[in-house]
Amino acid sequence: MDRELAPEIIRKQRFKGWGVALIVLLALGASYYLLNQVLRTQVRQSEVRVAVAETGNVENTLTASGEVIPAFEQVLTSPIRASVKQVLLSPGAAVRPGQQILILDKSLSLIELDKLKDQLELKRNSVEKLKFQLEKESLDADLDNQIKGLSINRQKTELEDTRRLHKIGGRTQEDISRAENTLKIAELEKDKLENQVRYNRQSKNTNIRESELQVRIEENGLKELQHKLKMADLVADRPGVLTWVNDKVGTTVNEGEMLAKIADLQSFRIEGSASIPMPNRCKLACPSSYASTKPTCAA
Repeated sequence: MDRELAPEIIRKQRFKGWGVALIVLLALGASYYLLNQVLRTQVRQSEVRVAVAETGNVENTLTASGEVIPAFEQVLTSPIRASVKQVLLSPGAAVRPGQQILILDKSLSLIELDKLKDQLELKRNSVEKLKFQLEKESLDADLDNQIKGLSINRQKTELEDTRRLHKIGGRTQEDISRAENTLKIAELEKDKLENQVRYNRQSKNTNIRESELQVRIEENGLKELQHKLKMADLVADRPGVLTWVNDKVGTTVNEGEMLAKIADLQSFRIEGSASIPMPNRCKLACPSSYASTKPTCAA
């Protein structure tokens, strides 16, 4: 039979449960305190700086490099293969439009020019000769065609005579067959001549036009060489300063080889690069008074 527990035992068990709960709460509080001490950052008051935020431009120094070059620079090249014969101006001299800088030996090009002129004249004579030849061939074909027509008429008459004589026993059947074959051959030859006449008429203009195109090509080559010889005088086409010239007299220069440089020293520009955070390059430009102008760079 069940009996109630004594009050002392009940109090001991209750005190024991409260003790366990208190120990757990103390352990949780101690853990929270220790964790807070470990993770919390501390800043001394002497290390704290307070300032008022303002808006404006942020200035920074960048490392840049570049060079000042003329705003305009003209390079004069040799239009022909020649040799330097005489240098008229030295580097640093001011040049005017139309002023000659140096003289080239153009003797080889002049010989080539005479050769092209002779070739052009031969081409023109060939065209005239071709016209006469084609005209003669056309006339000969027409005459041959007319002669063949007369021959056919004669052979037709002979065939009729052979047939009449055959009726009276003066010719055989073989004579008639031979006369008919001869007439057919003559008619085929006449058709061939007529085709030749038509072909000559159609090809005549084509052949003449082809020869005239060859003459035109020779003329263009002659004009091109004449233009190169004119450019070989090497004159300035605008004012400036001669910054460089090939002053080696007697040396041979090839076509397209540089002979002189002319610069306009009234205005300049700056080309350079700067180290900036973004992977961009910039070009700095300024007028002749660049010393008093602050270059700006747009990234």
